[in-house]
Order: sequence, then structure tokens, then C-alpha cells
Amino acid sequence: MNATLMVNFFLIFSLLINLFLIFLIAKISYNKGGIAYILYRLHLTSKTPTGIITPGLPTPYYKQRASHFETLPNEENGIVFIGDSIINGCEWSELLQNSDIKNRGIISDSTEGILNRIEKTLESKPKKIFIMIGVNDLSSGSPLDLIVSNYEKIVDKIKANSPLTEIYIHSVLPTNNIYYKGDATNDKIRILNERLQSIANKYGLNYIDVFSKVLDNNGRLDERYSNDGVHLLGKGYLVWKIIIEKYIN
Repeated sequence: MNATLMVNFFLIFSLLINLFLIFLIAKISYNKGGIAYILYRLHLTSKTPTGIITPGLPTPYYKQRASHFETLPNEENGIVFIGDSIINGCEWSELLQNSDIKNRGIISDSTEGILNRIEKTLESKPKKIFIMIGVNDLSSGSPLDLIVSNYEKIVDKIKANSPLTEIYIHSVLPTNNIYYKGDATNDKIRILNERLQSIANKYGLNYIDVFSKVLDNNGRLDERYSNDGVHLLGKGYLVWKIIIEKYIN
């Protein structure tokens, strides 16, 4: 093979390799969420491909809502729901027909975020506090042990600052990978929920399983209850209502 043929061979071979790599990168990016995934990986946005906002990167909305909570009057013996967008997204007092319920959910929140803002919530010495947090931690790749450690610190703070408050730990909801392409897979969520149930048992708290009640026959978040694979539609909150009514009243 002469020199010209050798050069042409290597050029063609190099071109094919590059085309294959481009195809592979494009396929992986598409499976992870397309342009949204690329922007997220390049740190050009704090939103994951599913719209979940990376914990640790507070948005203007996060700051606005946290600031609002800090200026609200303290009313004793309230019932507090605290967590991320899944808590934030429900009108709990109307759903459960109880004006004592306070919604302290914030879109994008994480266990660290709750840990940092829980003391203000506890100033009112709530009668009960319902917690659901963790999907954003998993989505951002936080280690399971760190999530569990933060959760235990949250419980410790509640017990130290408001010892008479009844604590209710919700399971993290499942996801549906038809729509959701993030890292919070149901396998990881199941493991986290097992650890959360262990925390509840360790501290003598109430553990509320919502996870298993909103699954479809394929073990995913039922499409009847979610249109993005993570957050709930109205029918999903109605299922939740049936589960927790006995703990509210």
C-alpha cells in the first residue's frame, strides 16, 4: 500500500470513528433529556432535564418563598407540611379541609435545604410536621448516606427545638422513566425509603408509605397521577389524601 492510500485509509478511518462518537454522544444526550441535558451538564442551567432544579443552587423563587416563610406570623399547634415541589404543589389545607395546615414546601428543595431552614418552622411549636424530601438529592447524585445523615439531623433538630411535635416521615414518591430521565431511579428510591423507614423505627416516628400506592403495574409512577414522571396531578393528591387523613384528624 503506497503512502497516498495509507493517508486516505487513515482519513476515512478517523472520519468513521468521529462519526460514531458523535452518534454515541447524541444518543446518550437524547436518552438523558436532549438539549436540556447538555445545558445542564455544561452548567448553563440549574435545571435538570426534567425541570428539577439542582439542590445547592437557590433560585430567585426559592429565596422568595423562604423569605416569605420567615416573615409569616408564628401560630402555635399548627400542622406543617415541609418538603420540595411535591409538597409545594398541593393546597393541603383545602384538600384536607383543615385551616391549621401550613404549606412549607419549596420547589427544588433538598434535605440540606430543609436542615438549613427547619428552625424557623419550629419557632411556632407545630403540633405535627409532615416531611417529604429526597428526590432532588437523588436527582443531583447525592450519596445515599449523606441524604440519610441529613434526614437524621432534621429529626434531631425537631426533637431538640420542639419536643412535643409529632413527626411524620413520608416515603419518597416513585418516578416514571418514560418521562423522567434523571438519576432518581425507583431502585434508588426504594433503598432510600427503606432507610427512611429505619429512621422512623429508630426514633419511634410515624412512617407513611405513599410510594406503593401510586405505582402502576410496571412498578413506575402511574400515568394517571403524573404527567411528567415526577410531580403529581390532582388525582395523585387525592390518593395521598386518603392515606393521611387519619393522621391529620
